[in-house]
This record gives sequence, structure tokens and C-alpha cells, in this order.
Amino acid sequence: MHFSHLTVTGPRPGTHRSDLRFGARFKVPPRGLRSASVKVLGCIRDLMFSTRVRDAARQNGHDCQIVTRAADVAGHLDGADLVLVDLMVPGGGALEAVAAASAAGVPVVAYGEHVQADVLQAGRDAGADEVFTRSEFTRRLAALLGPSS
Repeated sequence: MHFSHLTVTGPRPGTHRSDLRFGARFKVPPRGLRSASVKVLGCIRDLMFSTRVRDAARQNGHDCQIVTRAADVAGHLDGADLVLVDLMVPGGGALEAVAAASAAGVPVVAYGEHVQADVLQAGRDAGADEVFTRSEFTRRLAALLGPSS
């Protein structure tokens, strides 16, 4: 699986919420994952939201494993094709999880609260291929995990 087309998006410091649009900016991948079945690793703090991510992945034939602690990401990277990281995961370590996955060559999509522009920027700086606000991530989840067409 090759993700050379990934780009970093999301709000830059000073960007107003109303300025956030996808259009051509969305690049992870624009028509879904390029393989029939991939392993998705999610580090997600919210149980209900993690269920939503897991269901979206499974509906598209992907294996999805969820961890709730950022420290657990590095130990589950083997075989992962995509890592999803909630930058607001309790206990800290989300940026280290992003960096570990990025260093392992696994594409990373990170998300956080729109009011935390500094955290979103830190996610970019840590090596995330894509960084979204949580609402952006939620809107794009089906496209992100859906099959390519």
C-alpha cells in the first residue's frame, strides 16, 4: 500500500472555523483506501466514537483495532496500514504515538478539538499525514475508510 499522495490539512493558526472546507484539500485518499482490506489502528478516547470508527472500517472489509492509551500505539503498529489518533486522548502521549507511527512508515490521520489549534499544529509537527478537527474527521470518516472507486 502506497500513500505518497497524503498531504497535511486542517486549520492553520488564525483559521476561522467557517474557513474549513474540504474540496481538493482532502487527500487521504480522496476515494477511500486503495486496498480491499487493510489494518486500521485507532487510538481513540471516546467509546461511542471508537465504535463508530470500528463499524465504518468493518463495513468496508477492513480490520480495525482500537486502543485507548497512546502508549499502546507503538506496540500495535506491526501490520498496520493506517493509524487514526485522537490528539486529545487522556494520559497524554498522542504526539509520541503520531511520531512512532510516522517513523514506522505508517500513514497517520490525527484529529482534535477545533478550539485547540496549537494541539492540531503539534500533530502536524509530530508527523501526521493529515490533521483534522474532530468534526472534519467525523464528516470524512466514510470517505476515508471507504473503498476506492
